[in-house]
Amino acid sequence: MAVDAVVTGTTLNDRYRLDERLQSDDRSSFWRGFDTTLEREVGVRVVRGDTAEETLDAARRAAMVEDPRLLRVLDAGTEDAAGTVTYVISEYVAGESLATALRERGRMRADELRAVVGEAAQALERARRAGLHHRCLTPHSLLRTPDGKVKVAGLAVDAAAAGIPDVDDVTAARQDAVALVGVLYAGLTSRWPVAGTTVPGIDPAPVVAEQPIPPADLVAGVPNDLDTLCAVTFGPHEDGPRTPGELADQLAPWGKDRSVAAATGNVDDDTQAGQQAGETMRPAGRFPVHAPGRPAARFTPPPPLAGSDLRDGGAGGDGDRGSGGDDVTFAQAIGTGEYADPPRGATNVQKLILGAVALLVIVGLVLAVNSLAGIGKRGDTETASAPSPTASGATTSPPQTSTPTESPTSEPTGPVPEIAGISTLDPQGGDGENDSRVQDAIDGDTGTWWPSSTYKTEDFGGLKEGVGVVVELAEKSTVSTVTLGFRGSGGAFELRSAPGIGLGGSTVIGTGSVTGESVEVKLKEPVETKYVVIWFTKLPENDGKWRVQLTEVGVA
Repeated sequence: MAVDAVVTGTTLNDRYRLDERLQSDDRSSFWRGFDTTLEREVGVRVVRGDTAEETLDAARRAAMVEDPRLLRVLDAGTEDAAGTVTYVISEYVAGESLATALRERGRMRADELRAVVGEAAQALERARRAGLHHRCLTPHSLLRTPDGKVKVAGLAVDAAAAGIPDVDDVTAARQDAVALVGVLYAGLTSRWPVAGTTVPGIDPAPVVAEQPIPPADLVAGVPNDLDTLCAVTFGPHEDGPRTPGELADQLAPWGKDRSVAAATGNVDDDTQAGQQAGETMRPAGRFPVHAPGRPAARFTPPPPLAGSDLRDGGAGGDGDRGSGGDDVTFAQAIGTGEYADPPRGATNVQKLILGAVALLVIVGLVLAVNSLAGIGKRGDTETASAPSPTASGATTSPPQTSTPTESPTSEPTGPVPEIAGISTLDPQGGDGENDSRVQDAIDGDTGTWWPSSTYKTEDFGGLKEGVGVVVELAEKSTVSTVTLGFRGSGGAFELRSAPGIGLGGSTVIGTGSVTGESVEVKLKEPVETKYVVIWFTKLPENDGKWRVQLTEVGVA
């Protein structure tokens, strides 16, 4: 079946029905589809032969990056043995893209735009740490769900499908940071400033001396910090953020945190004036409108490329379907703290807390140094088990363990690795694996635990190959032993060393089974890593239900 022959009603892999073509170009097409197995809408990208292999590889890597603000890749493959039809299945969002909002209603409020771009920047920073980049970001790539959440579509996949050549990680990170600032500029002005690229439906920014005019020179009420950020990023010296994370830091705080900052005088007067001048609130479930005393700019989308059906020019699942929403406003949704990385930036109270934490860390380091010095003097007969770190920085003695699954050939050396965080890993998942409770696995309390979703059988009901958690260490460290506490019995797991937050590029370093007791896995050889993946390939049984209940994780 050739790509040109894919039409409405076509079913791929005997599962994914193509219901409506939303976008098409000379390399690929994007469809609103339906998963007949799980009975839910999905996005389907069908790719032509010259970029199919690269797109398939990008999709598989993107599926390993976990962040609720990234549009999930659910499946990818080829339709037949000849590989003539390559497809990528993604989460479908019945909402609106930023590009559609700008085209139909004009530029956005500065405070809510700060939140939109800030959330997207944090999501792409998490992808960068996992070794993945977007590299094809435009206002079409930012979607908003009916309940006000931000979604970034097309991570790695859009660039691969478009045939964009690979670059090194430093260059790719800078490209994503510049594109995000470009989205910020577009939201402030309804113009697109990134040289060499165009956005259907949005006019290019006016240029002087080969540089886009700063936003404040085009429209009134632009906050000083945002105007400066755009000016230096698109200026002649290639200044501005080098990574999405740096941009998120520069935009923070936003949402409720920024309201607190304004109330305490930590936001400059020009910023407040720019946010208040003539603002009008939009209906819930849609991007906001900013109308500073003059009609919002409106543009007619350019005609589609020859031979294409380009409805919205970008990420699938757009077109404003289902965007009416509830009465949850966008600002309220941003401030709920539901995302994986909270908005950064400290108020005065936060600074006091950070100072206290820093003092406690220093005291802990002094005690640790003294303790290590004492161990060397006691002799081998008094050597104790290494303490297990917790998320708060405290240490607890490891629990009684069952027989190690692997015998070590060398003893651990160096400082005990410090756990910085933990996240769920569900590459083939739908609605997540109780993400909000995963911190219970590193809280130092064996009376609390992270529960996975419940399945009908030990093999995840045939829906997926596994689920897991990713333990992130404070820095790359030598890991010799991993201690796990469980409820239930009968499951099996792998320990993996990973280059980022995902399975991509990971290596199995140990295995074990769930016995209802604490399990200590001693590695055959110590491993240098920053990320330890606990990947469950078989579910244990708990009270007659198939699910994981992980009470505690320790790394030494």
